[in-house]
Amino acid sequence: MIHPIITLTTDFGLSDSYIGQVKGVILTLFPSASIIDISHTIPRYDVHAGALVLQEIVPRFPPGCIHIGIVDPGVGSERWRILIEADDGVSVLPYYLVGPDNGLLTRAAPPERRRRVWEIVHFDGFPTFSLPTTFEGRDIFAPTAALLARGRSPGSFGRELSRSSLVEIIEPLPEVKLGGEVFGTVDHFDSFGNAITNISARLTAQSWASVFLPGHQLKALRRGSYSEIPEGQLGVLVGSHGKLELAVRRGSAEKRFRLKIGDQVVVGRQTSGEKPSEERKPSEK
Repeated sequence: MIHPIITLTTDFGLSDSYIGQVKGVILTLFPSASIIDISHTIPRYDVHAGALVLQEIVPRFPPGCIHIGIVDPGVGSERWRILIEADDGVSVLPYYLVGPDNGLLTRAAPPERRRRVWEIVHFDGFPTFSLPTTFEGRDIFAPTAALLARGRSPGSFGRELSRSSLVEIIEPLPEVKLGGEVFGTVDHFDSFGNAITNISARLTAQSWASVFLPGHQLKALRRGSYSEIPEGQLGVLVGSHGKLELAVRRGSAEKRFRLKIGDQVVVGRQTSGEKPSEERKPSEK
């Protein structure tokens, strides 16, 4: 059973009519749809940021939901428009993702979770569709989601693709050294300037004392919540996403340490006079 919930994650912003047009098409085709706005302030054209948001929100919704993702610097190009059917490994019901084939959808539906994938090429029943279109979010992705929620078969939208044929955004994996040090990277920043790493909590020893950032060696305070970090100081905690997070109480770790996505983060047991066993340069962006 497909759930009437349709979520929207875009970089459209809030000052134009674009979101309203997308919702209008959905409700025209399926008036009983429940449309949930996730975010429309993804940084412009930042597919990676959009992929992270989808990865975080999809598991929080019930199976059967349809998630539209539109962060699409290649709109109108030859890249595929796709519909993914995936599952969470527990429920027998799948969930669906609709959007461009540019990596945006693949962290929310990694290969091991994908059941089937289709290219959207059949546009019968799409009331606003015309070629060429500069607004595929309204003209293709919105009708696909609405008709799917209304009961249309996923296979009716186009040809089936190989599950491994999609453009992927691969999450870099941290490395654990013999000395117990963990070499990871900054994966993204939230709106508070907290730096979320790709290091899961289970990879770090309970007794580590130091964090190494580009140009900085810090005695970070490991805490269970933001309120436990002294004001203005750096703390390291496990965020709601299950990854280690660098936070400055009432400040921004991103700005304070001039961090960038891809910068190296090393956690270990070193004291303030020691260095990590293997020096590495931060990623160049």
